[in-house]
Amino acid sequence: MRPSQLSQDLEIERIVRLQELKIVTYYSHVNKLKSNHAKIRKEALEHHRRTTRESLALIKTLSAHEKALESEHRENAVLIEDLTRVQDIHAKSLQSAKHDVFLLEQKLKNRPRDLQYLRNAKARLSKLSSNLSTKQKEIADWNHEIDQMNQNQYDVR
Repeated sequence: MRPSQLSQDLEIERIVRLQELKIVTYYSHVNKLKSNHAKIRKEALEHHRRTTRESLALIKTLSAHEKALESEHRENAVLIEDLTRVQDIHAKSLQSAKHDVFLLEQKLKNRPRDLQYLRNAKARLSKLSSNLSTKQKEIADWNHEIDQMNQNQYDVR
């Protein structure tokens, strides 16, 4: 073998080894990529599953909360209806009470005048009563005089 041939063979061998090393490095890199890809895919799948579980749990919780709110809404609607009825009853009672107060205020406004009428009527009654007493005495006196006259007239006969 000649040195140039030997040098060429060595060069070829060196190139082949470099190519083999590149191929090993390449496949090692490909295997790392596959491994990383599998790991990331597994993590993504686990993340998707966890997110799905959490979403389903949240949906169940929100669904239960929605049902509770609907129930509370129905109860509140009934309560509002009852309160509205009670308010209407109280409004009618209040209106009636206001009317009664108005009438009483009118009576109270007329009270001093009515009291004055009563005082005047009492004074007139007292005066009439006194006059009646006087007239009754006069009548009694007249009746007595008439009786005496009649008595005298019967005595004379």
